[in-house]
Amino acid sequence: MKKRLIEYRNQPDLVHQDMINWLQFLRKLASERGVKIIDTVHHSFEEIKTIVFEE
Repeated sequence: MKKRLIEYRNQPDLVHQDMINWLQFLRKLASERGVKIIDTVHHSFEEIKTIVFEE
């Protein structure tokens, strides 16, 4: 999250404890429900579309 917000989105102001807590909450919820979590830092937009829509 930190790298994506600071380096790729140029939004360092969004890196704070509330956002980290929100991230942890969403990951836990996704895990409990069996939802796949995609690390978007390592994929292009086109790759993400393929991952989401072809699985």
